Parts: sequence; C-alpha cells; structure tokens
Amino acid sequence: MIKLYEYQHCPYCVRVKFFFKLFDIPFDVEYLDYSDKETPRQLTGNKSLPIIEVDDSTYMDESLDIIKCISKKFSIDQVNNFDHIDDLLLIVKQFRSSIYGLQCPRFLFEQDLPEFKSESAKEYYKNKFESSLNLTFREMLLNTDFYKKNLEKFFNKLIELYGESFFSSKIINEKVIILFPTLYNLSVVENILYPPVIREFLDFWSSKSSLPLYSPKQ
Repeated sequence: MIKLYEYQHCPYCVRVKFFFKLFDIPFDVEYLDYSDKETPRQLTGNKSLPIIEVDDSTYMDESLDIIKCISKKFSIDQVNNFDHIDDLLLIVKQFRSSIYGLQCPRFLFEQDLPEFKSESAKEYYKNKFESSLNLTFREMLLNTDFYKKNLEKFFNKLIELYGESFFSSKIINEKVIILFPTLYNLSVVENILYPPVIREFLDFWSSKSSLPLYSPKQ
C-alpha cells in the first residue's frame, strides 16, 4: 500500500491525491505538522510535500515525478507526458499572488486543517506566506475584492487559452491534473463568480475524484 505524506491545503499534494483517486490507486494518508521539518528531511532530504512511500519502503517527492512513477507502475498512459503544460503553469504563476492572497489566510483562519493543529505550525505557515507575499494575512483579507477581480482575468485567460470545450470535455489529461488543484483550493473562498464552464469543470472533477469542495465561511 502506498503511503502519502501530505498537507491538506497543498496544491501539489492535492494533485497527487486527485490522481490516485481518479485511477483508483489504493493509498493511505499521513498528515504532517506544517512546522515539522525533521520528518520530510529524513525521508527525502527536503522539507517539501507530497512524499510517497511505496511498497519497497522507498520514498519519493515532487508531485509530477510521483505521478509519472505511479503511472508506470500501474500501466496508466493518460497522464504521463507533462512536456506541454508550460503555458498553463505560466498563467497560474502570473496570478499566484491573488490566488494565494485569497487562499492562505482562509486556510489558517477559517478551516480546521490537520497540518495546523499546533501553534508552531500556524506560526510557521503565517510567517512563510506573509513574507512571500509581503503582506500580513489581515491585509490579504482586506484585499479580497481586488484579488477576486484578478481571478476574473485568470478565468478568462484560461478559457481564451483552452476554449470552453476543454472545460466541458470530461476527458482526463495532464492539464486537468495540473489545473484542478488550483481551482479546488479556491473553493475555500466565499462567493467567487466562476464562469459556468469553469464551475462545471470544478464540480465534475470534484465528484469524479470524490474530493469534496471546501465549505467557505460566508
């Protein structure tokens, strides 16, 4: 049985869990405290998740490497070529500050996530992302309307790049694996106005993978 070490809020962890669930790959989950540096470093040498432990007690990190490895192990050929996703990664990166500005304080303040049970975990997470975005979490919350306006541009760019047919096709591919976790984590935010095709995409893949969306505080 594969063991997945993860943080529930982490989009790269969601990516791997989403993949496992879509292809009915059996796995167990172990959540790590966000301030626990020692455990991931003992396993792979890095403080980063996801990490998987496979049957032979070997460990692997990096979400795409994990997906490629498990695709090969289980003879899955739908999502083993990630050579053509640079344009999608670039768009997500362009809107990263707005996406994280909306998500990060809500994950900490409004959700009861297993990786944030300790005060040290909460403090580590808060300090990391306040430093990264150069704003306090309270300031990010005050910027909610601004960030949501940017999300409208983000959604429009996605539709412009891939067309509405991509979002309604219901065909699993590498772009779905990359995009779903970002949209999934946005469900932590209240009252987002999704274009209908993106809402359809989000709801379909959430249901297909049995990963229920967050229930944001209103």
